[in-house]
Amino acid sequence: MQQTHLKCTCQQLSQVNTIREDPGLVEKLKERQMELEEKQLEFEHKKGNLERENVMLEENIKIELQGLKENQLIQQQLIEELRNNKISAYKRQNELHLLIQNVHENEAEKKVFNMAMLAIIE
Repeated sequence: MQQTHLKCTCQQLSQVNTIREDPGLVEKLKERQMELEEKQLEFEHKKGNLERENVMLEENIKIELQGLKENQLIQQQLIEELRNNKISAYKRQNELHLLIQNVHENEAEKKVFNMAMLAIIE
């Protein structure tokens, strides 16, 4: 285990020596670090925008769901009202049919009465 540890230390030291020997590499690493920091800032900005957009979408979904629930309730009320109106219409239609039937019966009785009266007069 001791040898592995030394080997790791040696590799790290050799990398440090390579960096010290090549100042251009240090500059490239600094530039790369700045690029990565810029990308991280862009990422954080985009992440924040997406989080805000996500919150807005969740709120819109809640509003839409509430609207759908309200529409469903209204639809149920309208269906109930329509059912009641159909029942009322059938009742009125039935009453009208009975009235027409009574009128026909009255007219028939009137004709019979008139015929009987004519027969009596003659």
